[in-house]
This record gives sequence, structure tokens and C-alpha cells, in this order.
Amino acid sequence: MKKRIFFVLIILLVFCHMSFADILHLKNGKVLRGKIVEEKPYSVKFISNDNLPYFYYRHEISKIIKEDKMVPEEEGVSDEKRELILKLFDTINTQEMVRGVLLKAEKEAPEKIRNDFGRLMDADEIIELLIPLYSQYYTEEELTELIAFFETSIAKKHFKLAPVIAEATIKLILEYIDNKNRNYK
Repeated sequence: MKKRIFFVLIILLVFCHMSFADILHLKNGKVLRGKIVEEKPYSVKFISNDNLPYFYYRHEISKIIKEDKMVPEEEGVSDEKRELILKLFDTINTQEMVRGVLLKAEKEAPEKIRNDFGRLMDADEIIELLIPLYSQYYTEEELTELIAFFETSIAKKHFKLAPVIAEATIKLILEYIDNKNRNYK
């Protein structure tokens, strides 16, 4: 049980900062996150994350990313953006987290595939899959800001404490549920 909780926590930590919202990239460079509430052939009605309504003509929009679309619309990522994403990954230890998740998964894999697990699963391939995903959700400016933030002492402290706090949170929630169940009977 503890292994599974740890495995889930690692996955959540790797992807916790991803948001699943519709994203409008406007031709003027502005990026809006929220929910598309109406689409017409020539316009889009949009509610931002801070509940503000927007209306845009299609000719004002360069790209729309829907929350259920996990595969990036654009195939290529510029060299500059790729380097920023890789620097972000270095800053937040994404490669180490992916390798850790794969090691945990290998230990929990059925014995018949465990011997081939290392050959079949490649952390570097997973990193390559993550690059277009991050490119889809973050502009170069946002990546630069993220890197600057994650290099601060408070962000480093957060990453050290996040697994401890997450595990303690799960423990508290499970205890709360147990207490409620005992009182319910």
C-alpha cells in the first residue's frame, strides 16, 4: 500500500503544475486559460479562469488547445523553447523523478516482464514525449518565469517538503475517513 501511495505521489509531483483547461493563444501574443463555452464558425466565447467572459473572432486567435486534447497541435518545438523546457526539467529534477517512477514501476511489474523492463522503458524517451506537452501549455516567457521561480530558495524548499506534506495529507485523510466510518457504524 505504501509503495503504491509513493508511486502515485511521484506521478502527481511530476505533473502537478499542469493545468487542464482550454487555452486560447491570440495573435497579439496573449494566452488565456479557462473554458470555451461556445464556438461558432467565426467566433469563440470564452470564460477565463478568473470567471471573466471574453469574445474573440477566429481571425484574432492563432491556436486553440482544448482541455481534453493531450497531444500538442504543433509537431515541432523550436530549439530555443526545447532548451528552456530541458532547463526547466533540470531545475525541477524531472529526469530524476521519471527515472524514480520507472524504478518503482519495475519493482512492481509482473515478474515475466521485469527482466525486459529496463530495455522496454526508457526515461529519455519519456522526457522527449514531455517536451511537446510542455510546449503546448507554456510560452517561452512563461518557461523563463518558471525557471526563475523554481531556482528560488522557497521553491527548492517546497520540492523537498512536497512529498512529506503529500504523504502526511494522505495519512490525515485516511484517518479522517476511518474515524467517520467508525462513527457511522
